[in-house]
Amino acid sequence: MTERPTPKQFMQISADRLILNVDDDLIKLISDKSGYSPENVEKRLSSMFPNGGIRQFMPKLYDMAYSGTEKAAEFEKATAEIFSKEFKFEAKHVGPIGLTPDVLVWSDNAGYCGIIDNKAYSQYSITNDHHNRMVHNY
Repeated sequence: MTERPTPKQFMQISADRLILNVDDDLIKLISDKSGYSPENVEKRLSSMFPNGGIRQFMPKLYDMAYSGTEKAAEFEKATAEIFSKEFKFEAKHVGPIGLTPDVLVWSDNAGYCGIIDNKAYSQYSITNDHHNRMVHNY
């Protein structure tokens, strides 16, 4: 055993990736790091973080949102993941396909669909060209 499964381990992981609940992947990761059994890790984390760690992830999301092109694809993927995991939409990252929005979201159960075109720029203002592209191309 290396170290006891602690809130610190969870906080470090959730600061870097979106965690909305204590799932098998997270349990395995912390179990492997700590040497504690998956059962022990699950019990401890489930009692301490029943709602996951979205708040810990928000600073990274904010950083991605204002990073320009450097982290734009990562921002698009995180947006799709939030819509999927938190809002229970089907979500697909389609940004790299070209002449498409960044994320397609839909819910057959609720009867909704939508497109998301992320802008990872601190001073973005929609231009007429971008407006026309969204209306006519998408």
